[in-house]
Amino acid sequence: MITYNSKSVVTVTKASDREYYVKQYSLESYALTFEEKIGGSDISYIKAKDVEQNSNGTKFMIVYYDDGLFKFRNFGVTTRT
Repeated sequence: MITYNSKSVVTVTKASDREYYVKQYSLESYALTFEEKIGGSDISYIKAKDVEQNSNGTKFMIVYYDDGLFKFRNFGVTTRT
């Protein structure tokens, strides 16, 4: 999806049933600005789809299903340390 401020694009990619990646790319430089792995353990079973954003296109969230539990992750425009 393209963010509301038209500065970046956010993708949700399924690597396997146990692992998804949320990535954000700048539309100005095409550089990867954010990346986070969801799941990845041997006991994970992940279902993730949509990322939502605030009206400014600066804050994002994803709700996903992890082996029977619903989880919530929020993030901004840059990767966390």
